[in-house]
Order: sequence, then C-alpha cells, then structure tokens
Amino acid sequence: MLLIDMLCLTHKISDRLLSAGSFGTSTAAAGLNLQLSDTAALRLDASSLQSDSLYDVANNKTRSQGLTGSLLLKPSRDLSVLIGLDHYSDRYDSTYQGVPLVSAAVAKDPSSIVSTANGLVVDRALRRANYNPDGAYSNADETTLRSRIDWKLGNGWSSATDLTAYTAKRAFVLSDTQTFVAPSAAFPNGGLARTLQRFYHDHQFWNVRSALSNEGSLLGLKNGFTAGAEYNRTDFASLRQSAPSSAVSVVDPYRPAVGSFPTSDSVYTASNVNYDSRLRTASVFLEDALHLNSRWLAVGGLRYDDIDLERVVTNFGVTPNTVQTAHPRYHPVSWRIGTTYELTPDATLYAQYTTAAVPVSSMLLQSIANTAFRLTRGRAVEAGFKANALDRQVTLTGAAYYIKQNDILTRDPADSSLTVQGGSQSSRGVELNVGAAVSRALLLNAYVGVVDAKYDDLVEAGGAVRTGNHPINTPRTTAGVHASYRIPNTAFSIQGSVRHASGFYTDTANTIFVKGHTTLDAALSWQASKNATVTLRGRNLTNAFYGEYSGYPTTNIYLGAPRSFEISLLGRF
Repeated sequence: MLLIDMLCLTHKISDRLLSAGSFGTSTAAAGLNLQLSDTAALRLDASSLQSDSLYDVANNKTRSQGLTGSLLLKPSRDLSVLIGLDHYSDRYDSTYQGVPLVSAAVAKDPSSIVSTANGLVVDRALRRANYNPDGAYSNADETTLRSRIDWKLGNGWSSATDLTAYTAKRAFVLSDTQTFVAPSAAFPNGGLARTLQRFYHDHQFWNVRSALSNEGSLLGLKNGFTAGAEYNRTDFASLRQSAPSSAVSVVDPYRPAVGSFPTSDSVYTASNVNYDSRLRTASVFLEDALHLNSRWLAVGGLRYDDIDLERVVTNFGVTPNTVQTAHPRYHPVSWRIGTTYELTPDATLYAQYTTAAVPVSSMLLQSIANTAFRLTRGRAVEAGFKANALDRQVTLTGAAYYIKQNDILTRDPADSSLTVQGGSQSSRGVELNVGAAVSRALLLNAYVGVVDAKYDDLVEAGGAVRTGNHPINTPRTTAGVHASYRIPNTAFSIQGSVRHASGFYTDTANTIFVKGHTTLDAALSWQASKNATVTLRGRNLTNAFYGEYSGYPTTNIYLGAPRSFEISLLGRF
C-alpha cells in the first residue's frame, strides 16, 4: 500500500477499498485513473489480502498481493495500443487439504453430511484440524505482460493483434493425503497415515494472435467476417517428489503431533521425477456472422490447430537417471454453428452446436504412456432464450444443453489391466434465470440449474464397471435467490442471498456421497457520503456445516467456511 499512499499525495484516486473481518482477514485495494494527455491514459491497481485462514483452519495463514498497470495510447482516431503488466503472488501455510473421513465408531461429534459404504463420517470435532507438518506451504509468483493493437483500416476493415508473455514459479510442499487407519494400541482412536510431496513448477508462456475483420455485405446481406492466426509456446518444468510412508509418522487425528516437514533431498526417493514439456501450437481460424434479415443472424466458426508436444520425463528416484521421451503431434479441427432470432423486440431465441478436442489428461503433466493416445472428442448442443416482460421490469433467460465427450480413457473389456480409449461421458441440463425490478427500491433475482451427468461407458482398474455412475463433484441442482432493497428516505440498503447446491459424489464408484447444503448471506450498506459507502456483510449466517467438494484422495472433504462477518469501506475520490 506504500505505492498507493504516495500516489494519493499527487493524483486523484478513483477507488479505494478497505475491509476487515472474521478469521483475522483484512483486504486493501486501490485504483488510479490518470489521463496523461489527449492521447494517453494510465490505470494502476493494487491489492493485498491477509488472513489467518480463509476457511478458519488451524496453521493456515494466507496472504496475497497483486499489482496491475495498463497504458492506453490513441495516437489517432483509428489506432489504439494497450500495454499492460500484471503481477500476482500468494502464499498459504500448511495448505488446507480438506477434512479426512474417520470411522463413526471413534468420531467425537459425528455429522451426517457424508454417507459412505464403509461407515466413514465427517467429524465436527476435526473442523479446524490441519495435519500438514510444520513448514508445509504452497505459493505462486506470476507475471504477465500483455498488449493489444486495434487498427481501423477503412472501408469496414480492421485488425487486432494480441501479444502475451507469462512467467510463473509455483511450489506445493505439503501432505496432500491423510487416510484413516484402524484403531491400534498406539492410537486407540485410530490414526491418520500421511504422505509427503514437494512439487515445483517453472512455467513460461508466450502467445501472439492476430485477426483481420470486415464489416460489409455478402450476397447483399449484412455480414461480419474474421480470419486470423495464432502461435504460442509453453515451456514447463515440474519437479515432483514424494516421500515413502515411513518418512512421516501416523498421527492421532484428535491430538496430532504433526512434526516438521523434512527438507533433506534424500527423503524423497519413493517418487522423484522431473517433467519437462515444450508445447508449440500454431492455429488458424475463421468466423462469420451473416444477417439473413433484420431479425435473423447466423454465425459459424472453424479452427485448425497444429499441436507439437515434446515430453522428457527423468526419474531421479528408484531408478536414477532413467529418461523417457515422447514427441506426439495432434491436428484437431473444431467448428461451431449457431443462430439467433428476434421473435419480438423483447424476445430472442438462440441455438448453437460446437465441437472440441482435448487431451486425455493434463497436456503438460501427462505420463509418457498417455501421450500415445489421440485427443478426446467432444460436442455440445445448446438452445435458449432471453426475454423482457412487463415493460422490461422482468428479464428472463433460459437454456437447455447437451454435452458429450468420447474417447476418454477406460479399460479393455477383454483385459482390464490394459488402458484403452473408448469410454465416454455426457451431461444434459437446463438453466433458468429471472430478474425483476419489483419497485424502484426492490430488486429480485432467482436462478436454478439442473444437470444430469453420467459416465456412458467407463471401466476402471480391475474391471470395475462405472457405466451409468455420476461424475465426481457434480451437484445435480443449484439454485439461488438474491434480493436488494433500498430503504426509502434513508441512506441504507440491505441485500440478502440464499444459495443451494444438491449433493455430489467424491468417487467414480459413487460410494461416498456428500449431502447438499443451503447457505444464507446478507449485507447492510450505508451511503455515508456521495463518495463513501460502508458495508457490513455476513456470510453463512445459519453457520451451515457442509462439504463444498472433494479433493485428493476421495476421502478428504473440503468444508465450507463457517459463519463470518466483514466490514468494508468503499471510497471514490
């Protein structure tokens, strides 16, 4: 905030935000708009966050900082140049990995938010527990340099060129798995077996994208056309180290002696692998929007990618200096078509069909074996509407969609020890949003989404058939209502939100089910002056105890943050 305070002495700050709240959380942010001349303007933003833990978890101090700046140049009416620089860093001590499930027989305060096939539960008594050894942390340090050049060439023609350079260093030093083990003489309440991992990323990326566009006519009809090319390169190195289970002790879940994170390289012999990836992608694309008449628009797009991946995996652990290499190339073609139709000035329909291709696993971290597989193919169909009613006091939007992904990894039906392509999964759903200005003082918004997702064809190791099961971390229903009311003849307004998400499974076998939850948030704002607003916010006011999603392994559940409060000051100067 020192930079911001210095700027305040000589320049006009456009925005400033200060807040403090539960769990020792505080934030500060400010932005500066400065017109340097008739053809140049500068924008600066800075932010900082400090917290004992965003989830109210022990030994989980969090801090982050961000600084962004952008310079807009307009040397002529037809030419503009935007140059930006963004820097972001964060650090989380003893990164929260969720609460491990324990046996109901030993739980001090068993909850019912999770149902399992083997009697494991989430124990409320472990709500704030953190089993990472002292010294565990994760952090990221990222910088992005970006620019955009827009140039109007005349006669309906224009060009746009984007340049981006990105660099990042990340570290994940933690115990990412804590697994319950049966009670023993040493641990009458059962124990938690832990793992130790050290993952480091060194990531560089640059990209150039240029497109030429025309707003003109085709066959006498109004038409917009864009053609372009893109090239990018990614260099990514990831050292991934794991220690054997003997390197860290089993702990009592209720009185954990977490110990210290070992720093000696000799400890990490169970898995000590470096992934080096160089990814180069060259692409060309076409897009067109044709106005068939004043109400009917047809759009289409086509894209070709030449993806060149070089992978080198070096093992420094069990089999030292073993090197594996792969050099796959992919040439996917994807396309989309769509249309919008204006039924009336207040009602519009739309529909689109889209295809896509993605790797079977993370492109930069996939195993050498997985590089031999072709890209998986997907398609999506969506149709919907947007309408206004009651003199535009009510807005309705709705959509229905179907998504299908083929050629995901599965097991050979004739030999379940072999991994093959041929699996598939799909989802279909509907979404509806309604907004209403009930009066000048009262605004309401409500939404609901329902999805039916499943594995259409999936066999896992050992021949386990998951066909028909629900994908992990996918609620079937989400819904919410938000209301905002400005109290007449006062400087106060109130807001409230109710959100609901139905339950989800944490495993493909669908044996661990996390029940749904509903949360209530509210806020009271005071317009203290023309340029200052004070807001008191309360989140999860009912103090709902619920699981948000599952991580790794499937028996770790990330719990939502408990009831919290925050007071903030937003100033405009």
